[in-house]
Amino acid sequence: MTNAKYVFVSGGGEILVVLQVIKENYLFLTIADNAKGLPSDFDVENRSTLGMEIMKALSM
Repeated sequence: MTNAKYVFVSGGGEILVVLQVIKENYLFLTIADNAKGLPSDFDVENRSTLGMEIMKALSM
């Protein structure tokens, strides 16, 4: 949650982290927040910050 300070500009907000056991040896990780989200012109493919690289790796 190191980048959480950038998500909620005006303070407050919620971050949800849930780890569920689906079946033996299979887990389902959910990470969500109620922030405003990324701008419509945000280009994920052309961002190489550490945070974006972690998100790309976790979503594969």
